[in-house]
Amino acid sequence: MTNWNLETNEDLTSEPGTAAGLTTAPPLTPAQRIAARPANYGKPFVPPTPQWYTNSAGTPIPGGQVTPTTIQLFWHSNVGQIAASANNKGSRGLDGIGIGAHNLYINGATSPSLTIRGPKLTTVLTGYWSAATPPVWTPLAPNTAYTVVVEACDTTLVASGNKSAALSVTTPATSTTSQQVTLPPEPAGGVALAAPLPVLTSNAGGVIQLSWVRSPHATSYEIWDNNTAGTTLKQDPANLGLYLGDTRVVASVPQPALPATTVTASTPAYTVPRTPVRLRVRAVRTDGNGTAYSSWSPTVYATIPAALNAPATASAPTLNGTVSAGLVKLNLTAPTVSTSNGAPEWYAVYDGTKRVAYLTAPLGAAPQVTLQYGLSQAYSFTVVCGNSQGVAPASAALTGTTPAT
Repeated sequence: MTNWNLETNEDLTSEPGTAAGLTTAPPLTPAQRIAARPANYGKPFVPPTPQWYTNSAGTPIPGGQVTPTTIQLFWHSNVGQIAASANNKGSRGLDGIGIGAHNLYINGATSPSLTIRGPKLTTVLTGYWSAATPPVWTPLAPNTAYTVVVEACDTTLVASGNKSAALSVTTPATSTTSQQVTLPPEPAGGVALAAPLPVLTSNAGGVIQLSWVRSPHATSYEIWDNNTAGTTLKQDPANLGLYLGDTRVVASVPQPALPATTVTASTPAYTVPRTPVRLRVRAVRTDGNGTAYSSWSPTVYATIPAALNAPATASAPTLNGTVSAGLVKLNLTAPTVSTSNGAPEWYAVYDGTKRVAYLTAPLGAAPQVTLQYGLSQAYSFTVVCGNSQGVAPASAALTGTTPAT
């Protein structure tokens, strides 16, 4: 039996080593424990990559006023921002994920020219520190070209993320120029169901109606949905701010003219009972300088109601093309949905008494099934469909034999 050395609390850590080793050597010092850690121990948080605002041609712009000796800079990181309200002071989103500063690199510098403390997304550039030893403060000069790159840092100012694209800007020789940017509108508020959820009573399915409070500076709105089963969604690593499975179901809802204060819109038709929906609205602002998006509205969670009745009997399956080398392709036909016959949620294909396929499909769809059979093999296919209210009788049979060659 191995005896653990319980002399100090240091021995109760999960640092590298074995139980036997702890009985034959004194406890590791903190420095020794740190030295013994593997190379990937405590993988650091990687801050998101900052993004410059762009003009209508997609070219990065400062976003603010440019004078002969100052450049007003704006950027964003596409992290969930929260608008201020009567109950909170709002958030840029960056403070919630531990962003402590942004480094600015001027004119290709390899070390930071300036560090902007805090989760700010703007600064007025009046000069920068050169890479000389010791550093020299260099004021901005009129009629001079500059390139600016920004990166985010964590609160320790040690871990930094990827650098932004380079922003090119030239200060004017005299007077002031204004390079405007399309700033994001306020998010849509009060998003809610505007009508009861649809019970599917026809092959056309049913739409979901939403309403929300008009965002004063928006020009249109988008509606997004996610039908992923389960309660946990995963972030989409390729699209900041989106989850895997997010789909834009309505590309553009027009902004109503004043004095209207409420926006209403409908989704496309849903055709599968008990489909989970997670609806979000995003306000859009488009003008001559470009397009900007608000942060997301709160999510509306719902589930398409179950059918009220069992489905009708499906038609007999049909062959999709000629059977070749034992490969059998079947077309299934969805039964008619009505107030008396509910929408099917699933289909099962049987060969005699053996189930050979099971699948789901939207209303009115013609599901297809591909089966691999042997040569000269007889078959008798029937289709059964069902939902949460019951199972329909089996369809008529499609019989035949696969070719011998």
